Amino acid sequence: MKKKDRFTGYSAEVRELVLGFEEMIRKGERNYMDEDQLEVVIDYYLEINNMDMLSKSVRFAERLFPSNSEIRLRRSHLLCAQGRYEEALPILRDLERQEPNNTDIAYALGALHSALDDHAKAIRYFKQAATDGYELGMVYGNIGDEYSALDHMKEAVVYYKRALAANPKETRSMYNMARAMEQLDQQREMIAFFDKFLYDHPYSKEAWLCLAFCHHNLNDLAQAEDCCQYALAIDDKYFDAYQELSDVYRDGGKIEEAVSALRKGVDYTELQQGVYHQMAELYMEYRDNYVTAVLYLKKVIELDPEDSDAWYDLALCYLRMANPYIGSDPMGWGFEVIGHNPTADYQPAIDAVAKALQLNPQSPDYLLLAATIACLMGNDEQAETFCRYAIELEDYDERYWAALASMLMFGRQEWEEAIELLHEGATRCDDPMPLQPLLAICYFMTGRRNFLYNALNAVVHHCPEMVQMMLDACPGMREDYDVMNILNATE
Repeated sequence: MKKKDRFTGYSAEVRELVLGFEEMIRKGERNYMDEDQLEVVIDYYLEINNMDMLSKSVRFAERLFPSNSEIRLRRSHLLCAQGRYEEALPILRDLERQEPNNTDIAYALGALHSALDDHAKAIRYFKQAATDGYELGMVYGNIGDEYSALDHMKEAVVYYKRALAANPKETRSMYNMARAMEQLDQQREMIAFFDKFLYDHPYSKEAWLCLAFCHHNLNDLAQAEDCCQYALAIDDKYFDAYQELSDVYRDGGKIEEAVSALRKGVDYTELQQGVYHQMAELYMEYRDNYVTAVLYLKKVIELDPEDSDAWYDLALCYLRMANPYIGSDPMGWGFEVIGHNPTADYQPAIDAVAKALQLNPQSPDYLLLAATIACLMGNDEQAETFCRYAIELEDYDERYWAALASMLMFGRQEWEEAIELLHEGATRCDDPMPLQPLLAICYFMTGRRNFLYNALNAVVHHCPEMVQMMLDACPGMREDYDVMNILNATE
């Protein structure tokens, strides 16, 4: 494959000066270059983010022209690129005192204060930088970003629109404006804006994509699909359009088409493993096709063996392939063993979840899956260890308390221990209400009628969506007149 020319998009003068500078450094020579030539070289390295050569070029320029303001300005750029903002600030302040009307210095100060999260000062300096009328699209876009960081979305939209008026190719501002208007719930206004924008700039693939976002958010999937297709007609290698088209198909229930869109676009992104993972998730979530999902997950792992989430999903697929009776827990937590498969081979699932935990040993979700597999293997002690470790890591999350309680309840029939655990969880987790259905089941099974009635009232008032799940998990409740009377009376 032909090697890409690193000077693509640069002039012959830039190529000649940069190559000349690099040859001089290689030979250890100290040839003369004037200020303008050195500025070209430094700016090239700054643009391509080559920190090593940027540092060398700045040092060389400073030796020749130690007092030159443009060279000092570029020293501040180097320091900012290295994250050394406190060192760059006095240089820029000194330059500002010397040249208070220099918009390049104002722009640099705006960028520095933005990096320091001082967005009000950044706005002031960017507005000063805009007074020369140069690169207004970029400068106005920066102002919009600063207002957005301050959560002043209306002001942000004003400047994003100014950025696009100054430069219709300012795609960063286009995307950011779409997000800001979405936050303001201005979907219809956004559609009107992009309809007009596309009338003037019909070949803007980015604008077609933004318009697709708008229609998608309004659940106008046919229009969103058309917009994606227009974007791809302009550029059939535009991965973002394939991604959005896949999302549109997914939300329309067209899962095969969603996968197909991703498959067509996968060659046009550097993050192919992420795309393959999305394909796997589509087959897992919408088709229960774990065999095909495994094939895509193996592609993910081939590209990135350290992707712990891919190993986790691979373990989940192997688990469901080994035992189709594994379903979502009726209480909405963890996993439920609906039935057993005595011939199931859990070793592939064990190996995959072990790899996930090796890469990320502090993931409660990985631990919960490991606990489920341990239960199926008959190792209750290990399963409890995994669950308790998950609780230690995130004791504020009711899901892990519920997972351990479910194991004690449905696996071991240890109702009293489960009650004690759930009481402790209710005092430590952020939202104790989702634990009430489990408590209600425990009280029902242990005959604590007064506690049962209180728990049932809590369920129907605070988490009514869990009533059906509670009854599915404990069918005996359906035969209890008092239980059903409370549930029916409070519906």
